[in-house]
Amino acid sequence: MTGSIEKVYSEALYELAKEEGSLGVISEELIAVSGIFSENAELYDILSAPTVTDKEKTELLDSIFGGKISVTALDFLCLAACKGRIRNLSGIAEALRTLRYTEEGIMEVTVTTVRALSDAQRTKLKEKLEAKYGRKIIMTEKTDPDMLGGVIVTCGDTMLDGSVRTKLDNMRTQLKNIIA
Repeated sequence: MTGSIEKVYSEALYELAKEEGSLGVISEELIAVSGIFSENAELYDILSAPTVTDKEKTELLDSIFGGKISVTALDFLCLAACKGRIRNLSGIAEALRTLRYTEEGIMEVTVTTVRALSDAQRTKLKEKLEAKYGRKIIMTEKTDPDMLGGVIVTCGDTMLDGSVRTKLDNMRTQLKNIIA
């Protein structure tokens, strides 16, 4: 769950990026930078250290990301570091992506199958989900050999479970209820 700090910073950046017409770019850049930070925890430590001046934080961020990300994203990183909010970067980036996806009518779903989907299956499933939800779908695929077959689609708090295992479990429960 996104805290109030993440919400405030992401909403401010959202408004700025929207005004600039760079919402998609900045959102993706912050997700990527957040990944870099999570792989290199020392960056958080350095940028959070009270002994490191704001100028040194800005110079460090510029030396790492300057010319590799947009000026707006870099300025935001510098602001977050100088305001002591760099450890909130992951939450801010996720909240910004959520705002962007809502704005652009994008929905993330996770599709779990027993084996990887073929290109034709993937395309057909994506088209059906887009028709069902009326939004552009971004699918993340997982495999689970314990499913036996079928598909499970998870979207936020909603799960569409068409797995063979669940169908068998439901039949087992119904039979027990009939026999009992």
